[in-house]
Amino acid sequence: MAATAAAVPMDTRGNPHNVEPYQDNHSDVAKLFIRAGDKPGKPLAKGPQIGSAGASPSFVYITVCKSDFFCGRQIEWKALYPSVEKVPDVSTTPKSWTAALAAAKEAGGYPSGVPLTTADASGNYVYPAGVNPSVEPVCSFPSGCNKASDFYNAPDGVLALSFDDGPTAATTNLTNFIKKNHISASHNMIGSHIVELPTQFQQIIASGGHLSVHTWSHQHNSALTDEQILAEIGWCMQVIYDNSGLVPKFWRPPFGDLDNRVRFIAENVFNLITLTWNRDSRDWAIPSLFDQTIQKSVDEVRSYVNGSKSPGMNILEHELNDACVTVFETVYRDYVKDGWDIRNLPDALSKGNNGKKQ
Repeated sequence: MAATAAAVPMDTRGNPHNVEPYQDNHSDVAKLFIRAGDKPGKPLAKGPQIGSAGASPSFVYITVCKSDFFCGRQIEWKALYPSVEKVPDVSTTPKSWTAALAAAKEAGGYPSGVPLTTADASGNYVYPAGVNPSVEPVCSFPSGCNKASDFYNAPDGVLALSFDDGPTAATTNLTNFIKKNHISASHNMIGSHIVELPTQFQQIIASGGHLSVHTWSHQHNSALTDEQILAEIGWCMQVIYDNSGLVPKFWRPPFGDLDNRVRFIAENVFNLITLTWNRDSRDWAIPSLFDQTIQKSVDEVRSYVNGSKSPGMNILEHELNDACVTVFETVYRDYVKDGWDIRNLPDALSKGNNGKKQ
């Protein structure tokens, strides 16, 4: 795999309407994820099938290695990817990805003066003393700062429907409900979860779900090095591409932990549209945090549904567990009754105002 030039910054991408749900399989970004011997849009054409325990006796992944991906031997499907639920070892990052990061920095625009965060005694991730995260050059979303390139507000009257943290065991019920009601949602997926639950990943595809990135192991990005962020995003994109033939276009940072350094890598190396949110169902807190309950989350969402339709709702919802899915299934009838235009992320963004903060 060859190095790619830096992706075009989102601010210069032209007409925001008719936004494609995925990146062109022949683009420079797509070339970062095409394994040696494979063809664009042909997921693991020469490799083991998703979820398989290993290769067939006759399987040889590739006879000539032209990249630093696994090749030249039989290999289990899971062994194609880093260990689950932790930051990937950056020494295993494909050289083409690190070259793309270097090219993006050389092209200019890398935000200087954005330090890493560290966890305080309460577990909150904070910047060093004297740094104001709510303004440039940091512009941290948890501190209330959004960029014009962030998909923050949905167009008027639109509900941008997406679910974080899948696939999980709860995905089965969620996708069955989605198919039954003939709607489409975006799924901001954790790469490790795809490796652990390939059947549920395939259920998302079968439901007509839109595939989006939620990193490899769901870390606080602002506390990671550039190389670790590169690996977190890249490996999630890789496992999605390998098993669907699709190169994601959208991503949501875990915990909304986003600043200009993280944006730069996502947008200028991987050409991703960054998704934040303007409403929070707080379903992620059920059942153990802040005494949150299903009913409290339902009431929270209903207060949004019955409020103004300008701007539209870009709501934070999860498929983390059955309780989260129950919240959505309960409030769905409210969405419909109140006349919300329910769309997945690219369809919502295509409708109106590029998701810019109003």
